[in-house]
Amino acid sequence: MESFPKKTESKPRTPGRWRRRLLWGTATAVVLGLLGWAIVTSNWFLRVALLPRVNHALNATVNFENAQWKPGSQLQLQNITLHATGKRPLFKAARLEVKYRWRDLLAGRMVFGEIVCEEPTLFLHIDRNGNPNYAPLLERPKSGSKGEPVWIGKLFIKDAQVEYRRDHQSGTTETAKLHGFTLSTGKIAAGQSGQITVQGRADYTLKPLQQSSQGLAGDFQLKFKHQLDDRLLPTRVESKGSLRVATASGQFAFAAGLEAELDGEATAEELRKFALQFTHAGNALGKLEASGTLQPGTGGADLTVALHRVDQRVLNFLGRPIGFDFHSTVLHSTNRVRVAGFGKTLAVSGTMHAQPFQLSTSGTLSPPLEQCAARYAFEANLPESTARMATLEIRATHEGRPLLVGQLDQPMQFDWSTRDAPVGESVFSLTAENLDLSDWHSWLGQTV
Repeated sequence: MESFPKKTESKPRTPGRWRRRLLWGTATAVVLGLLGWAIVTSNWFLRVALLPRVNHALNATVNFENAQWKPGSQLQLQNITLHATGKRPLFKAARLEVKYRWRDLLAGRMVFGEIVCEEPTLFLHIDRNGNPNYAPLLERPKSGSKGEPVWIGKLFIKDAQVEYRRDHQSGTTETAKLHGFTLSTGKIAAGQSGQITVQGRADYTLKPLQQSSQGLAGDFQLKFKHQLDDRLLPTRVESKGSLRVATASGQFAFAAGLEAELDGEATAEELRKFALQFTHAGNALGKLEASGTLQPGTGGADLTVALHRVDQRVLNFLGRPIGFDFHSTVLHSTNRVRVAGFGKTLAVSGTMHAQPFQLSTSGTLSPPLEQCAARYAFEANLPESTARMATLEIRATHEGRPLLVGQLDQPMQFDWSTRDAPVGESVFSLTAENLDLSDWHSWLGQTV
């Protein structure tokens, strides 16, 4: 018999190496993708990759305690702080949330659906030499690129506080606060107009050296209509507002119940109108008006400031901190005020006309005058601790007759930079006519 070889059954093939490589490659890509996603959405990536760029752009230091980031749609930061100069942060907030779409940002469009900021605090401080804590922000590097327009669907600020503090070389400290207020707006878009309403509580405190604090507090409301440029900076602002003083203490106790109405309009380089009308229990107490040019980048301004029929209840805001009380005085005044370097230098020239006029200091009361007029011009340089009174002329009449005429013979120099700084010689001559000295006995003392 013829024999044939046995047919052997073939075994199924095992997967080739290429399948294993594909599997390992896919797994590796998934792991690397997850790892990359974890890195990109981590606090570490925000701090190391993005935060230095933000700090450089602002010329300041930004920090946060914790972050939750969804690169495609949302960013949440907790306990944010911004330091420019000084130990205290210029800005801080409990929480900041920004919603956006990654496609817009990828295309270079600065479009944000919503921005929410909770418990923000803005602290502005000018030291005894006139140096502001926000100066580094104004010195930040400027980008050569034009930038994309900004669009914000909704802005909500909750329980905010703004504090302004000024330290004077005399040791006196002034503090003004806006706190507990909420700001809510609709759409904010580059090149478009909008409206903002803010309301809350305002405080002002004066703390002279080695004396107790005194001040006043009340409620305020502000409404702004604005036109924005491509960087969301206002090119035009119209404002209306009101303030009612609820409580007052110390030398400001007389101001309880005082009300003020604001009406203003400004552009980036001009204060077109600023009007502040004072009333008390429905009675008009006077009006403050200002207009002029602004230089926000250098902290300068050239303004015309006028007072119309301002009575003693408003004048005492200025007088009582330096020991004067204006009693029945009603004042009119027109001034030119020039400020430079964020208050480092100041120049004021103008005229005042009071009818009637009565003044007291340290409990000593002057006789009432029918009218009193003054012309003056002075300038001060706070960093150099110098001042100059260029002009001072005073004229007073009573019952239609000249009473007092006084003037400086030459500019008067002041220098408090050192204890033994020389003082320029200047004589103020005062001529009296038709004067009954008995009326002025308390002012002139026992020599009369």
